[in-house]
Parts: sequence; structure tokens; C-alpha cells
Amino acid sequence: MYCSHCGQELSEQPSYCPHCGKSTQKPPAKGRHLRFWLILAAVVVIAAASIGVYLRQRNSSVGPAQVIANQPATPSLSSTAQLTSDAIYQLVSPAVVFIEKLDDNGQRVATGSGFVVDRNGSIATNYHVVRGASNLRIHFASGATADCTGVLGYDAAHDVALLATGQQTTSIVAFPDSDNIAIGDRVFAIGSPFGLQNTISDGIISSIRNGLLQTTAPISPGSSGGALINAKGQVIGITAAQVQGIGSENLNFAVPISAIRPYMGNTQLISLSTIVEQNTTRVPVRVSFNLEPRQAKQLPIVIGQDRANARLDGTIESEGGFGGTIDVRLANTSGTLYDSGASNHAEIHQPLPLGRYTLTFASEAVILPRTVHIDLVLSYVH
Repeated sequence: MYCSHCGQELSEQPSYCPHCGKSTQKPPAKGRHLRFWLILAAVVVIAAASIGVYLRQRNSSVGPAQVIANQPATPSLSSTAQLTSDAIYQLVSPAVVFIEKLDDNGQRVATGSGFVVDRNGSIATNYHVVRGASNLRIHFASGATADCTGVLGYDAAHDVALLATGQQTTSIVAFPDSDNIAIGDRVFAIGSPFGLQNTISDGIISSIRNGLLQTTAPISPGSSGGALINAKGQVIGITAAQVQGIGSENLNFAVPISAIRPYMGNTQLISLSTIVEQNTTRVPVRVSFNLEPRQAKQLPIVIGQDRANARLDGTIESEGGFGGTIDVRLANTSGTLYDSGASNHAEIHQPLPLGRYTLTFASEAVILPRTVHIDLVLSYVH
């Protein structure tokens, strides 16, 4: 054995050379540390891979509800499948009703629609369907018929009313949890246009303006008070009006269902006669004027859709002139409704349905004007 430093022969294997005093131990190989780190890295990689396998196996055992819980939440509208028009009709139409509006003589003067909101047979509809009614006859989809026993609440400004019938039923509509309505949402309308009970049409929400839902779903006369339904089969509005005129077929409006909610659960009834009295306007027409011989004057009267049970009551007197009289006539486009004939006195008690009227005063005097005294009252339910 020789010293690796001085080359002298060593008799034994001392730790240090007796000739040069340097260590006789061989230095560690330069690659030894490198091998150590490579081995350590391999161990780390293997450990990481094992952990990954474990985690994948653990996640694969998690149930569907747990997996969904770890995913981003989706809107409730997307999570509920939208129904077909047939499914919506089958779901909602059993709760939609046909309403006959009757006068004091039990004669039908108008029709409308409504829908059942609870098991006691309470009916949501438009106020203008109720306005001026002496009685309301409700025809249920089941074939049952009941008269309105009173009104649980109404709002003339928002055009809603909740009727009581006492007709027990299990066919009731569903409402959404919130009034989350967006332009472009698909909607359906079910009502009784022109008395054709339970007719369905569809469209979209085309706008939301002035607190009303504008929709392309047709709303014809007789559909007022019907149900406007979203694609989930939930009632979101009460169909109210159609803008009539050339090119206005798709201009239809509904009142949001939130307008009727405050009255649901009420138990105290308001009679139809009380509602008539509470909402009756009386406009006195008391005036005097001179009417020249062989001349006439006219007073126009217009009864719009916002006026029900309109009528004209009162007297017309005339005096003066020279041996003459006056003739008082009330007419519309269909003809003469009242004619006093040549007289100094006329008394009118005339109902005025929707339309335009003319009240004419014609002097029959030959000489000198006659003085006409009008004492009339125009009344209507608004």
C-alpha cells in the first residue's frame, strides 16, 4: 500500500501517512451527493403520485349531491325544466274560470275570466270585470257554477279584484316564489276570449313598463282577468287589456301577480252593491241658456270603457218665446233613444252603454228666444 500523496510505501493501513502526515482515507466520490438527491427526488415523486391516486379514489366515492355542492351554483330558472304548452294547459286550465257579469235583471252585460287561488274557490280577476256588476256568475272548468258571494279585496287603480265563491276546489294555480320576470321570457295566456272558455295562446314578455307586463300573447275581449303563465306553469300576471287599432295586435298587457297578493287570506267580504256605491261618480249638469227660434243646440256625451253603469237622469224645462215649445232628443249612432216631442218639459232616465251620444235641444218657437233650464245628472261607476 502506498501513500496517495507522497508515494511512500506504507507497512500498515494507518489513518495518516508517517512520511507526509496526510490522510490515507480516499475522498468521497464526487457523484455520491448527486445520487443522494436523485434518490430523494424519486421518493418525493412516488409519494406525490400515491397521494394523487388516493385523492382520486376518495373523490370517486363522493355522492352526486356532494359533487354538485362543489360546483358553482346555477340560477333557479335554469334548474327547472320548462314545460311544453300542452303540459301548461293540462296543469293550469282546470283552475281558470269563465265569469258572467249580470245586471239588476239577471241579464248578462259582459264576460271575463279569472283563476282560482285557494281551496275555498277564491277567484283573482280584473277590477273592470267586477265594476258595476249586480252579480257575477262563475263557471268553473269542472262544470260547476257558483255566484260571487262578495269581494275579498280590490284595487281599482291597479285593476285587480279577489272574489269569494265558497266553492271548494282542489284545482288552484301556483305562483312563483319571486317576481323575477325578464324581457324575452316565454309566457302563455289562458282565458275565455269572446266566451270561448279555457283558450290558450302564447308569446313573450316584450316589455315591462309603468308597472305592467307587456306581452305578445293575445288578450282578446273576454280574456280580461285570465292567467298569464311562465314556462314553469306558474301564474305571473292577470291579463288585463289589449291595445286596439290597426297594427296593434301584439300590444297586450297584464297586471303583475304581486298586485293581488295583499288580499289573499282576507276573510271580510265587501258586497258588490257596496263596491258600486263606493266607485260611483255623479256629474251634475245644471245650466240655463237662450235658444233662438227654429234653432237647435247639442250636448255631446261620451261613455268610455272606464265607465260602467252610466246613465242620464233629470229634467229639462223651457219658458218664454211666443207660443213655442222645445223638442229634446237623445240619440247615438244606432238611432234615437229618447224624444220628448214638442213640449215645455222633458224628463230623462236613460242608461248609457259604451258609446257616443248627442243630446239635442230644438226650439219650436216662432218669435223670440226660449230659455232652457237643464237639471241633469250623469252618473257612472269608475
